[in-house]
Amino acid sequence: MNGSMLFQDALKQRLDIIKPSKNDVERFIKENPPKLTPGVQNLVQLLHSQNIQVYLISGGFTQLIKPIADILLIPHENIFANVLQFSSIDGTYEGFDTNQLTSKSGGKKLVVELLKQKLIQKNGNKSSGQEQGQGQ
Repeated sequence: MNGSMLFQDALKQRLDIIKPSKNDVERFIKENPPKLTPGVQNLVQLLHSQNIQVYLISGGFTQLIKPIADILLIPHENIFANVLQFSSIDGTYEGFDTNQLTSKSGGKKLVVELLKQKLIQKNGNKSSGQEQGQGQ
């Protein structure tokens, strides 16, 4: 964002005005089923067929992204997005999870960096094992 307000502050202000309830979100999902960009489902299937992990990284909300992940067969743990918080008693809006990287300015970039580091560590461990095996 190039504005003078941090993303997390703007998000808080907007949500404090809207105050979406759990029922509001569920109704929205039911009335507005996911619409995928043409070809994206085929691309994700191709990536899955090659054992390539697919992630959804968004400044949006996990509750709205899960139905997309379900269509694309992307595990929910591969979703990086903001999480709305609701009362367990009546489903009223209580806030959002400020611990999510995506709730902060520059958060999506931080998620990508985190995933890159995990990939480097994973591949580094594989190549270290291969190198050790070659020397025997």
